[in-house]
Amino acid sequence: MNISSVGSFGLDKIKNFSFVEEPIAKKDKNVSTVGDFDSFLSAAMDTIGETSNLEQKAQQLQMDYISGKTDDMLSVLLAEQRAYTAVNFTVQVTNKVIEAYKQIIALQI
Repeated sequence: MNISSVGSFGLDKIKNFSFVEEPIAKKDKNVSTVGDFDSFLSAAMDTIGETSNLEQKAQQLQMDYISGKTDDMLSVLLAEQRAYTAVNFTVQVTNKVIEAYKQIIALQI
C-alpha cells in the first residue's frame, strides 16, 4: 500500500526525535531532559492535530458529495483513505508509547 499521498502528518517530527542521551561523561550537568519531553509532546500534539484536520476535511468532502455540491467521488475517497491511514498511524504510535511506558515502569532498580 502506497501511503506517500497521505503526507507527513508528524512522521518527520517523530523520525527526527530521539530519547537516546549522550553518555554521562559528555553530558552537561545543567541540561534538563524536560526540553526533550516538551519537544516530543509538541510533536505528538501536532500529529494529533493534523490527523483531526484530515478527518474533518474528509467529513466535509463527504457532506459536499452527499448534498450535491461536488461530483468528484475520487477526491472524497482519497480524503477518506488519508484520514483512515492517519488515524491508524496515530493509534499505532500511541500504542507503542504506552507499551514503552509500561516497560519503563516495570523496570526494577
